[in-house]
Amino acid sequence: MKIVATSCWHLDLVLAGYDWAGDKLAASAREEIMDATHGADLFVHCGDLFDTNRPSPQAYATVFKLFKTLGCPAILIRGNHDPDTLAPFKEIEFNESVAVMDSPCVQNICGKNFLFAGHMRDRDVDSNSSAQKFVDDTFDIALQDGIVAGFSHLDMAGAKYPTGVESQGVELHMPASHKKLPCMIVNGHIHKRQKIGNVIFCGSLLPTSVSERDEIKGGVILEV
Repeated sequence: MKIVATSCWHLDLVLAGYDWAGDKLAASAREEIMDATHGADLFVHCGDLFDTNRPSPQAYATVFKLFKTLGCPAILIRGNHDPDTLAPFKEIEFNESVAVMDSPCVQNICGKNFLFAGHMRDRDVDSNSSAQKFVDDTFDIALQDGIVAGFSHLDMAGAKYPTGVESQGVELHMPASHKKLPCMIVNGHIHKRQKIGNVIFCGSLLPTSVSERDEIKGGVILEV
């Protein structure tokens, strides 16, 4: 099973007055990702499709047009920049199915179990729980369900930002139990491409700051 994964497109991002996500290079990079979905079995966007929680109509139109060219079914998970923006994708008909994973879960796709763990806030869960506990419990379930791959948008202590600074893992973060999972996890959130243990940080699609100008960018292809 071939899976194309990407993260952190940050549509509507403006840097120093420049429409970063709207230029030709960004558009070309997104089109290349769509091209890669032809011949794949699944496309996963690991969060931060948009840069804000109130995307412009133009940003939505850009993604809707792109997703009309999908070559395989797609799954979207929530990012920390745009956790409330994915509902419209449940209403639009595309050539391929597009599913939204609103909360961490294990899903069976083509007879294989996958973990999806997007961003959450405490208000997204029962008042007697917390977002971090919900994520921790989902990873525990994944250990029992024999997952073949995971996709997330979480912080992780020790992961390096493009500036070289290490994350302290103080935000909603990857549970320590991920080390016990016998599979790869593709994670968004941190823009620097890197691999730590069984976690691949796919990074942002394009540089979003000067410190990222020399970083490897693009998507990840996973075979499971």
